[in-house]
Amino acid sequence: MAFLYKGTDDWSGVKWCVRTVYWHDSYGLNDMLVYGGDYNPYEKPENPLIEFYDMDSLIANTETGDEGHDERIKERGQFVSRYYLDTLNGTDRGTHASAPQFEDNWADGLNLDGGVERWSISGEFYTKAMQAVNADFKEWKENWMLEHEEIEDAKV
Repeated sequence: MAFLYKGTDDWSGVKWCVRTVYWHDSYGLNDMLVYGGDYNPYEKPENPLIEFYDMDSLIANTETGDEGHDERIKERGQFVSRYYLDTLNGTDRGTHASAPQFEDNWADGLNLDGGVERWSISGEFYTKAMQAVNADFKEWKENWMLEHEEIEDAKV
């Protein structure tokens, strides 16, 4: 089940939803894709997708008449950008950074879309969001590994 972190970036005043898409969760336009359904080498249970949504945008506050779409938009906001967790943590570069190094990656903030000025997040918000995402991921991963260990034991 996807994890949602919501908060307002004090620097920009924008309310954000940061969504973690775990293994076999749906994502994409109208949630029509399934994470882990492709043969992408980056797609693996230990590397979820992290999505950023602008909850204050005009689109986030406009109803279309499509009940499912409107419900997702109301919960998350307007989709802005998506990254792998390894990329945001800086562990996709062949290094295995420790937690203090993660925070170094977040200190300067992140420009989520160079074409829209408001779609940047401060280092303070980025750090809070990623700490929450990583804490939830740690718990999810422990549970996922236990489930799959039980499945493997049952096969024997």
